[in-house]
Amino acid sequence: MTSTETFGLFLLPLTTNKGHINEILAKRVMAIRTRYLELKKERPERHAIRNLLGVLAFRLGQLEKALEHLNKILSDGEDPNNLNALANKKYVCEKLFMFPEAQQCEQRISELLQDDEGGSSGRCRKLRARSLAEQAFAYSFEPFEESVTFQRYSKSVALYQEATELAGDVISQDEKEDWLFASGMASYTIYTRIRRGGSRQEDSKARFQQAVDKFVQIVQTSEDNILLSDSWRHLGELFEKYRDHAHAHLPVVPDNFQMYVRCPKKCFQEALAASPDNPRIIARYADYLQGNSPSKALDLLNHSIEKDPTVFNIRAYYIRARICMGQYKQKGERSLLEKAEKDLEVTFQYSHTPWHLELMAEVFYLKAKDPHFTESPLDVQNNLQKALIFCAKAVACQDGQNRPDVHKLRGECLCALGQHRVALGCFKRAVECESAARLYRGSADSLALEYEHILRSTPSPIPPDSPLLADMVYWLHQAAQLCLSNHKTLKSLSKLQELPRHWIRFVMYCHDNKHIQKYESIKLAASNQDKSNRRHRSLQRQMSCLDLTEDLNLQGLSMKNRRKSFPGTGDSQAQLRCNSKAPAEDNRQLRVASAPSSQEESSSGREATAADRDGTTSMSNDSVHVDLTDMLPSSVESGDDAKESDTFTLTFARNRKTGKIERIITSPSPPDTTTDDVSSKHVSPPPERPLNQKLPYDFFVIYADTAEEWVLHHLIQELEDSGLKGCFRDRDFPLGRYKLAVYPEFIQSSVCTIIVITADFEKSKDQYSAMAMALELETPVIPLLRDKMDMPIALRGRTHLKAYGAVDWAWLQRDIEQKVTEVNSDAT
Repeated sequence: MTSTETFGLFLLPLTTNKGHINEILAKRVMAIRTRYLELKKERPERHAIRNLLGVLAFRLGQLEKALEHLNKILSDGEDPNNLNALANKKYVCEKLFMFPEAQQCEQRISELLQDDEGGSSGRCRKLRARSLAEQAFAYSFEPFEESVTFQRYSKSVALYQEATELAGDVISQDEKEDWLFASGMASYTIYTRIRRGGSRQEDSKARFQQAVDKFVQIVQTSEDNILLSDSWRHLGELFEKYRDHAHAHLPVVPDNFQMYVRCPKKCFQEALAASPDNPRIIARYADYLQGNSPSKALDLLNHSIEKDPTVFNIRAYYIRARICMGQYKQKGERSLLEKAEKDLEVTFQYSHTPWHLELMAEVFYLKAKDPHFTESPLDVQNNLQKALIFCAKAVACQDGQNRPDVHKLRGECLCALGQHRVALGCFKRAVECESAARLYRGSADSLALEYEHILRSTPSPIPPDSPLLADMVYWLHQAAQLCLSNHKTLKSLSKLQELPRHWIRFVMYCHDNKHIQKYESIKLAASNQDKSNRRHRSLQRQMSCLDLTEDLNLQGLSMKNRRKSFPGTGDSQAQLRCNSKAPAEDNRQLRVASAPSSQEESSSGREATAADRDGTTSMSNDSVHVDLTDMLPSSVESGDDAKESDTFTLTFARNRKTGKIERIITSPSPPDTTTDDVSSKHVSPPPERPLNQKLPYDFFVIYADTAEEWVLHHLIQELEDSGLKGCFRDRDFPLGRYKLAVYPEFIQSSVCTIIVITADFEKSKDQYSAMAMALELETPVIPLLRDKMDMPIALRGRTHLKAYGAVDWAWLQRDIEQKVTEVNSDAT
């Protein structure tokens, strides 16, 4: 550290220094830290608090207050040689045109550093280490509303570690404890957010152990009751999380702490013993008890709020609101929901976090469903609209778009308003967030139910090339994978199976388009896994005797080859009949007739030809009967859209001209025949017009084959549903032309180019060449990093959007819309 620019907080990459600051949140942080100053007026941490308060006051325009905090640190009896305070004061004085005072601060810093150029003296090491620790404090405790990311906390932990190593034994025990506790809190936060964000389990365990080690060290050595109570409280929460989530390895703790690992409640009791009247500790203990003893927890929360009804204790209001909500769902008492709403209104005076906003949205959603709060349909609509407003506020918070519960609740509100297709998009977002965080919140079932709502309003049968079917395959498979990875059951799939016409169409679509593996995953997630595995093995055995080419290659099963030539005068056919009134065991039979032998051909050919003409098929004696229970609805006869005369027929027949096996589905509606092109992507058509007024398209997408499904069923839908018009090869390229000749035309016909980077992107020569063309043509390029990897060399240094896990689609949409606006302004 050799210049004043190294010290201070104003030049750090803090949220506070990046322009707009959330005034409500900043004032809350200032109120809480000011309260801590009263509690820690003798602790070394007071200097870090005042440095942060000085920066916040300056950013809020409280210039005199900012100087007051900084001058207090530099006063006699405090820390007149504090390098951060001197650098912060220099910055403020320069902005206020108080140049002599700014020069004095700069000169003082230079003098302090020149006294020990080698940095070997204890005094200088202490000043340098303290400056690092105060910056670490700012990273952890500045105002921000992130709920998933944890980079700033990682930076804080690293700075505290560097400060501790630099200081050695030249700092006091009190200062060591302050640094250790703040670093422990940062490690604790990283652990909780790693788990919520779905990062690797090894990282989660390492942060868990780091936090435990630091708090154990404090409770073993500290004599400060505030530090002791807070450290015990954190240990109780950590050990409770360990019990809930069953880590593979026990936390490493001293032998005398094993009883606390087994019974986290003892940690909270130790915390209360150290600070019996601390309202924050009482509230945290109530939070711990709410699952098993909600009544006792409410009593403790009431006691906590009586002791401290201020901003310093707003978490008690939030916990009480959450408990009241839980009891309302059980008892249905109107007063409980009203209490929850009032408590949340108190928290909004000082905090607008995603979880507070989400809970208030749920309050209005429940009010809309409760007849005691709704006298007319207009009341229902008003409450649902209020819920949607709070959902939007929650998503707008930093990291709010990564919270699956917000998207799920928003989908439920839209579903109640009858906006099912918009609701479906919300449930897709929720599934995406849950998959990224490796959590299960029930969004998979909500997604399947929303498809059921949409299908009920869809004319029957669905066209075989409908984009809706392709969409269902992709997203139901995502939902199934989420359920299977969390050992849950996709129960609501049964609602789809109760729509026989649509469900059979879906099954056949999976067969025709080689989605059998995905279909089997969906069915596996919807049933008891042990039972499903047995049925799947039975299906394997039964299907092994069939020769229906690759079109019916279920889940990549190796069919036993039974290559028999088909006679030219009679087509071998298989029929699948599903009569809504027939017994279940007769409904699900796939009968495949083997070809007649040469001796039988002459005698049977005439009969087969006649049968073909009248729509029936005569079956030979060696017909194969296959149980297709896994492929068809579990209770066709009870389906809401099934009628007594409904009969579905699946026919496999050899095309005499092409020699290929083709599948035909017939129903009471006019029959439609599948095409030979089973590779069709069946994507939705684009919007009629782009948003820009100059070019045919708003964006063009370059992607490798491994990103194809994600692009077709996610990226394109998200952007085109917002009104943007896209262009991509699987829908918009003209047939018969060389791709490399087409790419430049479409790149220049689009406002910007999105490049989806996957692990195999650079191996795809066409796509890599297309990227080079986009860069050479100097069109606006937006890289989307789909896999966790380094960017291609050609794109390094460019800002990009992380598209693995939950994606900030609003950010991408805004960026494209801004580029469209620029094009429109140029056009006018």
